[in-house]
Amino acid sequence: MKLSEYKDKLSKSGFSTVQQNEVIQIRFKDKPICAFNIKLSAMRLLPMNANVFYFMNAYQLYTFLVITKEFLDTPLDKRSLEIRYRLRLKGLDSDNGPQYLTTAGDKVFACAWRYGLKQSFTLAELENIRNRPQFKSVVWFDELMKSGLEEVSSND
Repeated sequence: MKLSEYKDKLSKSGFSTVQQNEVIQIRFKDKPICAFNIKLSAMRLLPMNANVFYFMNAYQLYTFLVITKEFLDTPLDKRSLEIRYRLRLKGLDSDNGPQYLTTAGDKVFACAWRYGLKQSFTLAELENIRNRPQFKSVVWFDELMKSGLEEVSSND
């Protein structure tokens, strides 16, 4: 299971995650439950007070443990961090700053960096955008991929 899948499954089950570099902290109703280094297989439970269990029922705890076990059972090379990129649209600058490839639903457009919009992509996601019919015969898209890629740090 990739890290993004792990976070997504936890989110759908009512948990949230806070990540700083390789350390991820799992929270339930903003209360920390555990933290672990995603490049290692060891998990460290955080000191919890009884209030966490007041908000979490047995099924939620079971769900958390099943999802986390599946992630920790995944070999390290299969769950590694996916490098994400922004695709800067060179020559398109606005008063808000440089413009980046942005998606919302099926729409693809240029926008200055803005929290809440999808503006960072894996190489596979960029390739999927590149293969859309509206970009199939667009030569400049390949040039952007060569010159406009900016690696995104895990904190962005």
